[in-house]
Amino acid sequence: MVNIALWMKDFTQAMLDVFGERVLFLGLQGSYRRGEATEESDIDVVAVLDEVRLEDLKRYREALRGLPEGEKAGGFISGRHEMLAWPRHELFQFRQDTRAYYGDLDSLLPGFGEEDIRLSARIGAATLYHGLCHGYVRSQGADTLYSSYKSAFFLLQLMCVLRGMPYASTRAELSTLLEGGDLKVLDVFIHWQSLESDRAARPDFYWKLLLDWCGRALAQLA
Repeated sequence: MVNIALWMKDFTQAMLDVFGERVLFLGLQGSYRRGEATEESDIDVVAVLDEVRLEDLKRYREALRGLPEGEKAGGFISGRHEMLAWPRHELFQFRQDTRAYYGDLDSLLPGFGEEDIRLSARIGAATLYHGLCHGYVRSQGADTLYSSYKSAFFLLQLMCVLRGMPYASTRAELSTLLEGGDLKVLDVFIHWQSLESDRAARPDFYWKLLLDWCGRALAQLA
């Protein structure tokens, strides 16, 4: 598996070599930041430049491909002005889930508050609910259901903050804050692989568990 500390050091140097003073911020998100990465995990990096043109994206792509296992790298890239104009409801979780390696992210973000966090949670719950209904009708695929439980993990992070709890970055941290139906949903996500035989035997149980929970979440956030 990738040694993320060394990889990020190489990534930072590569970005500075290619873009120089145009680099405003570099960071890491995703499973590698949370310490939950597996051999299959992508490397979710964050890069903010003074501006991003198509030619910059080409150079960025080439720089990533020049790094060891660079084919796993992707994530978020933006220019300064686009970052300042970003929808505020997305910024709280974006900020919390980003570990800085170069520069100061806060200086590149507009302000946001509790109502923005609540809006993010409501949009997330509505999107998840729609995706579950659509996925069950169209495919009932395991990949679709797994992605939905993963989305519920991110939604639970926000819901805990809105309940006055600290932001839990990892699955383990989040599990200590939850109980009842919330914890059942997170446990499915955490133990997804070990539940494979049970999911195959009674798939509707796992669809119903998440669909019912998501409906309650929407009502709570309304």
